[in-house]
Amino acid sequence: MDDKLNTVPTCMLSEFALHKDQTLCVELLETLKAAAPLQIAQSKIPRAGTGLFVINDVDFGQEHFRSRPVVNCVEDGYQHLVCDYCYVYKDSKLSYSGRIRTAEDTKLEVKACIGCKVFYYCSKILTNCLSIYQAEGSMLGTSLDIIASLINHSCDPNAFVVFEGGELWVRPTRKISAGKEITQCYTDIDMDVLIRRSILKLEYFFDCRCARCERQIKSYDSLFPERIEQVKQSQQQLLQLTKEAVEEGNVDIFESKAPAITTAAFPDGHWPEDLAPWPSSRNSLASIHQAHGRRLEALKDALKGQLLLEHRAGDNWVLHLYNLVQHFSHLLMHETICRDTGFSTEAQMWIVMYGYLHELRTCARKTFGKETGYAEAIQSWYDDCVKDGGAPEPITRAFVRRFNQAQAKLLIWAGVEEKRAIALT
Repeated sequence: MDDKLNTVPTCMLSEFALHKDQTLCVELLETLKAAAPLQIAQSKIPRAGTGLFVINDVDFGQEHFRSRPVVNCVEDGYQHLVCDYCYVYKDSKLSYSGRIRTAEDTKLEVKACIGCKVFYYCSKILTNCLSIYQAEGSMLGTSLDIIASLINHSCDPNAFVVFEGGELWVRPTRKISAGKEITQCYTDIDMDVLIRRSILKLEYFFDCRCARCERQIKSYDSLFPERIEQVKQSQQQLLQLTKEAVEEGNVDIFESKAPAITTAAFPDGHWPEDLAPWPSSRNSLASIHQAHGRRLEALKDALKGQLLLEHRAGDNWVLHLYNLVQHFSHLLMHETICRDTGFSTEAQMWIVMYGYLHELRTCARKTFGKETGYAEAIQSWYDDCVKDGGAPEPITRAFVRRFNQAQAKLLIWAGVEEKRAIALT
């Protein structure tokens, strides 16, 4: 089940053109909690039917709208973990207090309904709620919302859908000019164009011709025109191999078999490090290293994975930043490891972590909204780190200079080009 929309938008399944009935369109839009005026009109995307447009300029960080979906359905396998009323998640990364959960925090208790034994509810049903597709990255269920179903696809979307409690929120990933159509990505935005197009064709029955897809295909036609199909096959094999490594918790499964797969696509054995799914695979290997206490190896793979990703915007990028900061946090909790490495001083490591955490805080507030539980938890995490570590606010020129120097040294150690560095905003 996809983590965005699980069916083709209704405008693509029916011959009825909703945008032609403006009376109905206006009535539907009046049901929303809209922060900016919207319009339902014919999409400018070929064969996409009806679309949703902004009437005025919308700044990054400004909300599009909120909606109460017609139907919300908890994902199979999550029924006993998610409250059917407010969609709070038992294994959420957030604690009762709204902070990032620690090992000492008690997990939320979700109990079956005394009567039907089918629905599950939390003990704070009317006062505490999280999301179905959470800001922290967990996909917990499926929702049917009429207006959201009108948002067409782009692999370079200007908006995304997230749930806060039982409400559906649509928020921009960047500034959108007046009259532009709102778009979202129906599949994993970090996937390569060859994989994205296959999934969209299989699950949504259309061929994507968005600007990002066309740009990437044109690049491949120039770089390896005769090997495109082999590259696609190797990408699928690497994805499967990564999945096996994660399931077994064994990095060697990937490291031992990946060379043969990459050589099939590139005879010299050199798979471009920024070509998917290599960055995502590195992120997965970092998680395996972390689980086995190999924190330095985890950090190196995490830096390669996160910083080589092409797309640095929206909800996915915030999640990647969060994971990267977590790797720093785990490493810095073991001071002897930092002293024995020789690649950076502990002070330099803290500077980089503060900088990344500052960027995470900024992106989370703008992307999800500063009032969301996730953004508030990250803000609390940041405040605690600054207070406990005595670090300055990373917005001064002096701090930015120290951060850039420390990050450059770290990227040399990780084997990541300096042009991939994170610039503080």
